[in-house]
Amino acid sequence: MILQSEKIPTRSNKEQLIDIDLHNLGQEVDALNTAVSAIPVYTETVVDISAAQILAMGSTPIELLPAPGSGKYYVIDKICIEYKFKTTSYSFSSSPTFYLDGCFDSYVDRAILTTSADSVCVLSGNLRNTITIGSGSGSVKVITNRDVLNAGLTMASTNGDNPTGGDGLVRVIISYMVNTMTI
Repeated sequence: MILQSEKIPTRSNKEQLIDIDLHNLGQEVDALNTAVSAIPVYTETVVDISAAQILAMGSTPIELLPAPGSGKYYVIDKICIEYKFKTTSYSFSSSPTFYLDGCFDSYVDRAILTTSADSVCVLSGNLRNTITIGSGSGSVKVITNRDVLNAGLTMASTNGDNPTGGDGLVRVIISYMVNTMTI
C-alpha cells in the first residue's frame, strides 16, 4: 500500500508581510506617536522687502518677525536672504553693512546687496551660539548670547546710515518655532 503525502498549505510571502501581532499593536502605535511628537515643527515666514525699505533701513529698521508675546521666544532654524538684482546696486558707507537684530544678532556682509547679480545668503545650523559662516566678502557673524525672551527680529544697517542708490529686492525666508518659557 502506497501512502499519499498530505499537502500542507503554506503561506505566501504577501501573507507573511501583512501578519500583524494585534497584541503589540497598541504599544507600537504609542511608540510611533511619541517619536513623531518629538520632531520639531517649524513655521516658515516670508518677508518681501522693497527697494524703498532697503534705502531707509538705517533710520527705519525692517520688522521680519514681531515680538512673540510675554514669556515666549523664537528658536530660529534657518534664515535665507535672497537678493534680486534689478538695474543698480546698493552702496553702503561701511562693512558689515546690515544686521538682523532681536532674537539673535547677525551681521551680514554688504556684498549680498552691492553685487550686480542675484545672490543668496543662508544662515542655518545652530543659531543659538556664536558662529562665523564663510569668510571674506560673504561672511556672516552670528552672535546669540543674549536675552531673547519676547524679542522679535528686525533688519537694519549697522551704523544707522541709509544705503544709497540701488533698486533690487530682498526676500527673507525664516524657519522658526515659538517656544513658551515653562519654568
